[in-house]
Amino acid sequence: MQIENGTYRARPTQATVNESKNGVLVLYLGVHLEDSTALTSYHALTTKDGALNTRTIDNLKAWSGWDGLDPFWFVDTDLTGMDIEVVLENEPFTGEDGQTRNTVKVKWVNPPGGGIPARENGDRRTLLTKYGSKFRANASGTPGARKVAPLKATVPPGAPKAPAAPKAPPRVSTMEDCWTAFCAERDKTHKGEAQGVREQAWFDAVDAIGKPQGKGQDAFTPEDWGRLVASIADDLPY
Repeated sequence: MQIENGTYRARPTQATVNESKNGVLVLYLGVHLEDSTALTSYHALTTKDGALNTRTIDNLKAWSGWDGLDPFWFVDTDLTGMDIEVVLENEPFTGEDGQTRNTVKVKWVNPPGGGIPARENGDRRTLLTKYGSKFRANASGTPGARKVAPLKATVPPGAPKAPAAPKAPPRVSTMEDCWTAFCAERDKTHKGEAQGVREQAWFDAVDAIGKPQGKGQDAFTPEDWGRLVASIADDLPY
């Protein structure tokens, strides 16, 4: 299937929750594009060591209305009438026949500005016994960013004022451009890394820009995205 990279309007369909072969708790979410193309979005809710992937959980809460407690909420809740946007990107994939082809992946799910996974849900009692306390603890709240007062420069009395330097226009960007730049850099330095690891690194980069301002990525301005893309690869043309 060949779909151009970009952002598309879509609607969620059926969801399943289960552990992957490497021990990661995953939400498999079906999405339908406006042309009825069916895709699956993969959301790693934990890391391999069982810790919650809080950035992924916060992203899911931001667009779905989930309270962050029971991931089987996505299984029980009818989201088919909800409008969302998905960021799609073609990635190379080598099949069992040794041939490399492009496969389209859902890189991001966002509020606006479905495909059913061929998987069964894991046993609810078993998985919630294992992970339930961690989801409850995470849903209790996240501490706000610490505010640090800026240092004031001391100017001797009577000293002439230096002329103000002209301000350069702030760099602007979008989340999609930042994600593209981020993936390009990670492909150079962490080729073949797991999607959950890459998402964790992405949210760490977002926090480096947003936390000093007490912002989550849903509150980022074009200038915030501009600072992020500059921190990723300052020689890019955007």
